[in-house]
Amino acid sequence: MLQESEIRRVGESFARKVDVRIVTATHRNLDEEVAAGRFRLDLFYRLRAASVVLPPLRQRPADLPRLALYFLSRLPPPKRNLGLSREARAALAAYAWPGNIRELKNVVEVAAALATGEEIGAADLELPGGAAAATGEVSPDLDYHQQIEAFRRHLIKRALERSGGQRSEAARQLGLSRQALSYLIRQLGMI
Repeated sequence: MLQESEIRRVGESFARKVDVRIVTATHRNLDEEVAAGRFRLDLFYRLRAASVVLPPLRQRPADLPRLALYFLSRLPPPKRNLGLSREARAALAAYAWPGNIRELKNVVEVAAALATGEEIGAADLELPGGAAAATGEVSPDLDYHQQIEAFRRHLIKRALERSGGQRSEAARQLGLSRQALSYLIRQLGMI
């Protein structure tokens, strides 16, 4: 398909022309992967028409407030009108962002759900790892997924504490349905 721009559907005996563009992304250096024999050279040349190198978020702290405000703008009202305090901007810039843009999006959405004022404060961000996270330190004992699970448990626990154990209210604070919150509580083993 990549070379001939043709596909053959399962069960058909003839090829169909297709006009598609393939966009790929990786966090690995494909030149090094090809040289080490871990990526096929012919596939590399078929995929590589143009290359865009985008550094990780930790190397672009100036982009963080704009990206956070973009994610806020995609939320339903009234949360889309939230701003970022100076302290929140500093906390975003200080964090290492091992999960890159996906992690930033999740942190901003959760902070928006927890924010009670007109802007998100540093305390609303609740970055994984607490104070260590704000300095960019990541616990060597936990991998990315374990940190996200710990963060989710903490957010749910905090919302339940603020709501006096009322799941409906805690779900509202988190921007979830009551069913979704119950599912997460079961999934994270919080029962």
